[in-house]
Amino acid sequence: MKKKYAILLTVLAALLLVTGCVPQRVMNSGQKQQTSRKTSKKISIEDFLDKVEEANDEIETVHFDMNTNVNSNGRKIQHMVADLGYDSSGDIIEKANVVIDETLNGANQYQEIVGDQNTARVRTSKDGSWKTANPKGRYTVRPSYFNFLKVLYSMEDDLVLKQRGSEYKLTLRSQNVDLVSLFREELSLYIRGISQSELKKDFEVTFDKKTFYLKNFNLQLSYNGQRGQLDIEADGTFSKWNKVKDSQFSVSDSTSDDSDDSDSI
Repeated sequence: MKKKYAILLTVLAALLLVTGCVPQRVMNSGQKQQTSRKTSKKISIEDFLDKVEEANDEIETVHFDMNTNVNSNGRKIQHMVADLGYDSSGDIIEKANVVIDETLNGANQYQEIVGDQNTARVRTSKDGSWKTANPKGRYTVRPSYFNFLKVLYSMEDDLVLKQRGSEYKLTLRSQNVDLVSLFREELSLYIRGISQSELKKDFEVTFDKKTFYLKNFNLQLSYNGQRGQLDIEADGTFSKWNKVKDSQFSVSDSTSDDSDDSDSI
């Protein structure tokens, strides 16, 4: 009997200073032009986030590319590329194509999974054989496009809105914002040994001005003091909103296919 295949893909490892490294709506062209004219003037954060929520309500598929770099008493570098298909609520990932290439203190680990709620295929090397597993009906990929947006909605009083060319940009209003707590779940972000208030923080999120779709984010946290040194950076880019092809969520049957007895990857 095939074992249940629980899939949990996370981004940043927990961190321990000094004692060790812890390592939508789719609009036609006329609507878009009208929206662009209406929003060319300065708008409030509240109105902007309302427009973002409405515009992203009907997003079903998205492409995601993220690089993370963690330096403490060791180094973790990770590159994740994912095509994701959500249900109508945006709460459940119904299909996924995810590749994670990670180096932790010089040791490399590769993970790849492709499939839907019924069947998933996995492999642990770029040229390795595919194995079949039951995805247990649900994928968990962090950060989730929609959950990331929900965090931003909760930060209305913490952000500054800027217009730059064809983009809107959100930045931090002050260094008092607790990014560690806000993004703990979506970025698996845990820091021990220092207070979040001791961190230097940089945070920027970019949206397309016409569509109000989330384009990219950059989060940086750093500390240099008596308890050690810490640098974290997560840089993510979203694209291909509602344009990811169904073929991205399947693997050719010509590849080797053996059942997998692993519980996780």
